[in-house]
Amino acid sequence: MRTMRVVSMGFVVALAVGCAADVGDVGSSEGELRRGRLVDLCLVPRRNLDREIDIRVPQRVADRLIARTASYPGPCYAYGDAGDRGDGYFQTYAQYDDAGVPLAVGVSFPASTLQNLPTAMTDGNHCYDVNGDGVIQNDMMGMECMGGHESVLFLPDVAVDDPDMPFEWMLINWNTHGHPPADVYTYPHFDFHFYSLDLATRNSIDAGPCSLLIDCADYDVATRPIPPQFMPVDYQSVGAAEVAMGDHLIDLGGHEFTDPGSFDHTWIYGAWDGSIAFYEPMITRQYLLTEPDLCVPLKLPAEWETSGYYPLEYCMRYRPNRDDYTISMESFVYRAAPGSGDAPTP
Repeated sequence: MRTMRVVSMGFVVALAVGCAADVGDVGSSEGELRRGRLVDLCLVPRRNLDREIDIRVPQRVADRLIARTASYPGPCYAYGDAGDRGDGYFQTYAQYDDAGVPLAVGVSFPASTLQNLPTAMTDGNHCYDVNGDGVIQNDMMGMECMGGHESVLFLPDVAVDDPDMPFEWMLINWNTHGHPPADVYTYPHFDFHFYSLDLATRNSIDAGPCSLLIDCADYDVATRPIPPQFMPVDYQSVGAAEVAMGDHLIDLGGHEFTDPGSFDHTWIYGAWDGSIAFYEPMITRQYLLTEPDLCVPLKLPAEWETSGYYPLEYCMRYRPNRDDYTISMESFVYRAAPGSGDAPTP
């Protein structure tokens, strides 16, 4: 369990600026400290950007520190795998509270990640010679490869080792020209998959001639019906099963379908063998460049097949004091599987 420090304002300033400069007027707040009017903050000192310190301070002090340093609303992240992309990188993270309850699971990346992204259709990892001519066509005309440019990243140990956290790893795909269906998702965008399906099973989903280049036997497994109580409201299978992913469940009432050309961000559920396999925000590069600060509520099922913590919303944020982005699932609630009698692990 993390330790959160309640500290004096003098100590905060010393940590934040290395005793070398002022962060502006933080006010006289010792009384606020004593009265407990505090918020969690991850303090990042100006002179040591790799150091992150959990503290509690008054909200107005937190706001000033965030404006003047690389600090951010706490608790501090636990970081997981990182992988290069563009001129930057992706890195997974998780936030847990003092009681060990997840607050957020996501990925952070500097603004440079959006620059000099790959321009080829895909990275060529998942291909199938559909027309049998002996040549793999990795372009918009041939479409004999799928998956864009992928990054497989595990979440931090705190999440992977949490028996109540269904998600263990992420599959992030950069789609240079988007992907089908045409004029809906054919815009440059990222797919941020949060997988509950284990990586070994995902890796076994082979390429073939069915649907989105998936092996036909695997297509049958991917599109097995999900029991209605576990199917999120308004979502359905349209047969969009893909190699090395699984089936994609779509809300055909989403704005990208009702208002063609409007796709900026949306939410997808994934399926495999009659169960939900991943949660997925899809977000265009252009939308990220607008520097969003937005959380969107999820459409949810009536019940959950497996007990654990599940999010109520997904969030997209640009953090100007850090010049980076976060894509996250947040507002986790514990769900007990039907008839299990489960409760959160102490």
